[in-house]
Amino acid sequence: MSMEPRESIAFRFERRKADAVADPTALTGTMSGRLDTFGKFEKTVRAGLELVAEIRKIRAQNPHGFSQGEAKDLWSQLLTLEPIMPHVRLLVSHNFFLWFRDSWELSLSILQQFVLPTPLRRKIEQTSKYWATKQRPKTKRDKSNTMEDRYAFVFELYLEQLKTLREQQAAFTEALAKGKPMSQADEAKVKAGPFTLVNTGGFNEDAMNAAATVVEKAGRILQQKGFGKICYGDVNITKQIGRGKVLAFYLKDSDEFFVRAGVRLNVDTLHTVLHEFGHRMHRKFLQGNDALIKRLYGKYKTKAMFRLEEGPIDESKLPKVGEEVPYKGDILVVTEIDYLKRKIRMKSKANPDSRATYSTGFNDFNIVFKGETEKAVKPTGFITQYAGKSPEEMFAEMFAYYCTDELSAAQLEDFAPLIA
Repeated sequence: MSMEPRESIAFRFERRKADAVADPTALTGTMSGRLDTFGKFEKTVRAGLELVAEIRKIRAQNPHGFSQGEAKDLWSQLLTLEPIMPHVRLLVSHNFFLWFRDSWELSLSILQQFVLPTPLRRKIEQTSKYWATKQRPKTKRDKSNTMEDRYAFVFELYLEQLKTLREQQAAFTEALAKGKPMSQADEAKVKAGPFTLVNTGGFNEDAMNAAATVVEKAGRILQQKGFGKICYGDVNITKQIGRGKVLAFYLKDSDEFFVRAGVRLNVDTLHTVLHEFGHRMHRKFLQGNDALIKRLYGKYKTKAMFRLEEGPIDESKLPKVGEEVPYKGDILVVTEIDYLKRKIRMKSKANPDSRATYSTGFNDFNIVFKGETEKAVKPTGFITQYAGKSPEEMFAEMFAYYCTDELSAAQLEDFAPLIA
């Protein structure tokens, strides 16, 4: 199946959704064919790297008086590779993902349809996370100073990308060979209120029932709050999602919902699941309110910029100028206490002359550096620190706290128009 690289992700997803989810075997064959197309240049690229190594040797022998004439024969051979360079550069460009983004739908369909051995399932989950982000996978920047270094940069990155794609393809092929179809698996699905839990990792009955308790509770709250329209479909139970602390995750483009196996019903777990359902509510039913959501986010952001915190200042919890605190492998030194803006400013101890500074609010300082627990609900502005990440996260956080009746009167007044 051919594919134009300029097709939008949304268009390709809608066009291929049925095929991708229904038949992972066919899609694996398609992706394998594309990989073979790009991989046929590998032998030539490795030969090009050998030429680059020879040119570098000549340059090293005479670094100040080097000229291309001294390596004329080598350069002539290297330039004969130019006809393949557009194809090689395509695999290392920012647009290469357009040719292989279907790996995302493929990994999801495998997780949905097969029970896999734990190590293999983790490989497929890692591949899914690699492609799930809407941002393009980051490629390295070319900082080469010489012509041969520029060739080497492209060649080496091509081989690196090719290795990653082949490892993913091998995992897909192994999953289809060793995976047990869900329809043949025992206890593959469990009902949880309006949802169906899909056992993607062969988890035992206790693990599935624990997850069902959480999801069923969330569904009951959503229905009581009038959000029954988002209570549908499968919830995939998986071993680990992203970072180890992530309890649930919603894939917006595919409307897929994941909950980590082993979760237990508590305030944090319930809030996380409701937060992710907030993303579904926004994505599926409230995109027409994006302007209102962004406007409220801007309002809260402006307020946060000029006054992050309200209420009396607890002097006993403020650091002293000169106090040192560890941060991400560095030591920061407190340089200023700004009472007007309620900010604590710091500099790196290792680079005191650097212009770079670190700034945090009074309460945030104690949360980040002193290990204090963040107050779950703030009565005005961003309801939590995480809500300030983006308009979408602000909405999802407010949605979760709205469902548990924890918004203040002021926040409830701000939030009501967003779900109208």
